[in-house]
Amino acid sequence: MQSTRQLTTDMVFLFCALGVCSAAFQAKPSTQEKKTENTYKRTITIGETSYDMNGTCLYFAAFMTSDDFFDGLRAINDSSGRRFFKGTKELKQFPDELTIQIKALGAECSKGRLIRPTNSESPMRSLKFRLKWKDGLRERSANSSQVKVYPPSSTDTVNDGNSIWLYELTVNSNEIPLTDHLVLEILLGEDKLLGRMSAQL
Repeated sequence: MQSTRQLTTDMVFLFCALGVCSAAFQAKPSTQEKKTENTYKRTITIGETSYDMNGTCLYFAAFMTSDDFFDGLRAINDSSGRRFFKGTKELKQFPDELTIQIKALGAECSKGRLIRPTNSESPMRSLKFRLKWKDGLRERSANSSQVKVYPPSSTDTVNDGNSIWLYELTVNSNEIPLTDHLVLEILLGEDKLLGRMSAQL
């Protein structure tokens, strides 16, 4: 069964717990709207997605950061294209390294609606992550580190026991243009695709 993209009230609550509450509630901007300038904060939200595994729903939210590189970074669209500035200095490339964090939690569900939380380790221990750089239609593999897995602690529970798992890895972004997209694919085992997100500044 494919991932559920329509947000129910339960899904909005779970995405809020994962740290993307505002993104879950807000409608996606029209493709016809063109912003002339964006200013970013320290952490960039890559995206959120969910997957229904025949009664067990997995919810994911992903973020990227690199010290204070993104904090105050401005993207401006003008006649020269999309350009990036930090203060008055124009930047063209990502920093040497990015830290990627993926938060995940699971729940028993039916047709995308939450029934009860679950702390099952089985799917969470089997998750894999694949990173790519995308330039237009061209994709290429991104060099990343081994994934660090942080199981839930007693302080990371929501909704009477629904627990958040944290996965962290670094990706080599040296000399990567800021106009490239970072693509994150979430897999169960080696080849079952659960979700795909893309970060575009």
